[in-house]
Amino acid sequence: AGQWESVKDGAVQRGFTSASVTVVSAMPLQNGKPFAFISATKNGHTCFMVVRGIDVAAPICRLTKPLLVFTMHDHAREGASSTSAGHLIPMTDMIGLARQDVSGLITTSTNRDGRPWRSGLPLLPVPGGWAFGGGYRDVTMLSAQNQHGKILARLHVPVAKY
Repeated sequence: AGQWESVKDGAVQRGFTSASVTVVSAMPLQNGKPFAFISATKNGHTCFMVVRGIDVAAPICRLTKPLLVFTMHDHAREGASSTSAGHLIPMTDMIGLARQDVSGLITTSTNRDGRPWRSGLPLLPVPGGWAFGGGYRDVTMLSAQNQHGKILARLHVPVAKY
């Protein structure tokens, strides 16, 4: 069976219906293996599971904290062109879930000159909250805020090593 069928089988083995299994956020690693959040339904309730390769983790059926984040070290090719293969740089891949009361996510990175750089992340609607994901070179912090700008959570992100 292919990767997707193996992932679906992992969710079905946990009692979820095969037809309900959906990818909600994913970062395909450079080695071709998936790193993702999937959702699936059992008895009318939607739960989420982290997938690393074809390994499906235990279901998460309720978010008690504003953010739930998983990271993996990866790499990307920088400077590639039709005449050059470029070189590999370390990256941190991040996938996560946010509660419904989170209205914005902000990443903080450090520029090469040491200055901080802040950027917003898109939130993808999922049952009971939001999903997000991305690959980052120098993100050091992830902050979640509500609609009034109050910080609900601040997480330090492990930076990929050079």
